[in-house]
Amino acid sequence: MKRFLLLILTTIAFGAYAQDTVKKSNSIGKFNEQFMVLKSDKKVKHGFYQLIIDKKVVASGKYVQGQRAGIWNFYNDDQLEQQYDYTAKKVVSNAPPAAIQTVIDAAAPGDSIVPAIKLGGYNGFKMLVASTDFETAVSDAGSNKVTHALVIDENGEIKSWVATIKSSDGIKIVTQKIVDVPADILAFIPAKLNGKTVSSTVTFNSEMKGFGPGAGGDAPNTRANQRGGRRRG
Repeated sequence: MKRFLLLILTTIAFGAYAQDTVKKSNSIGKFNEQFMVLKSDKKVKHGFYQLIIDKKVVASGKYVQGQRAGIWNFYNDDQLEQQYDYTAKKVVSNAPPAAIQTVIDAAAPGDSIVPAIKLGGYNGFKMLVASTDFETAVSDAGSNKVTHALVIDENGEIKSWVATIKSSDGIKIVTQKIVDVPADILAFIPAKLNGKTVSSTVTFNSEMKGFGPGAGGDAPNTRANQRGGRRRG
């Protein structure tokens, strides 16, 4: 029923912009983007947007003159994982899976920690991976477990990205470069330590084969645990 209502709302939303816009689609890895662009400038998104993988909507929202606006909904494993208000620039709700962790090296017991947030949630991470040459570069690695570790600075920008691929043959380390990836896909909200934004390392676990919905599990992890002098969130 929810999927049926979403389809109806999507049809209405696309139709509302039909006079001044044109519907477009774009594939990134296994993801398919469906969106509206201005008739006068087809490089500018304007109107309803949705992201689909395996016939499931994993992100929906709208663009206004090329900028994300209003509340966007992000899904994982058929569940609403995250809502973000791009106009107010604030998180409405966020329930990340256990596959996403934040580590702050400077944290100590008793500190107040707010983990970094990947806008778009778990599928936002997968969209980021799909937007790079990672899968092509490691295509010979087969179906194995991968841990992506991204250093996110106090401004929410990615400073480095290392992927560790574990298989029966051993461990492979890949230093991933980011080239020509849209800002919306790169977006993070930085971690906070005692009320101040700080640099952190965000880890994201996935499988090499089948970057599909639900790979991250369904248990949200919001606690900060002491491990070797570092705190996780």
